[in-house]
Amino acid sequence: MWPRDPEDQATTEAQKAPLETRLEQAETKAEAVAQKLVADQGRGTVVEAVRQDRQAVAWARSAALGACAFCRLLAIRGAVFKQDTVSFRAHDGCHCMAIPVWKGQRFELSDKAKEWERLYREYAAPYSGDQLRRFRRAIAEHG
Repeated sequence: MWPRDPEDQATTEAQKAPLETRLEQAETKAEAVAQKLVADQGRGTVVEAVRQDRQAVAWARSAALGACAFCRLLAIRGAVFKQDTVSFRAHDGCHCMAIPVWKGQRFELSDKAKEWERLYREYAAPYSGDQLRRFRRAIAEHG
């Protein structure tokens, strides 16, 4: 956040920005971290409560509309997560969450997740090892 000598090669572009810009960026990052810490408490409470219920047979990820490509990829997988893999560690600013699927319940992707799945299959799935980058590009170009 603090300025450096613009002539110093170690100075990044962000450090060359005006102080007001750097303060705004620091505030945005701090808000994202705080949001994650608060939301993680709720996520953890839900996961731990559901772990004790034998009727919970699977988990799915619910990705928010503005979610990153990685979270969207996890969401389009559907209800494939098991109790021991449901930690759903979120990243800063992430509004995603784990959704329990109960015995006898049929899980279906949301309309938005179905569109993400279509984009993935069309633009990313055929390219082994490069899917995430291609999926990010497809989201940027096609919504």
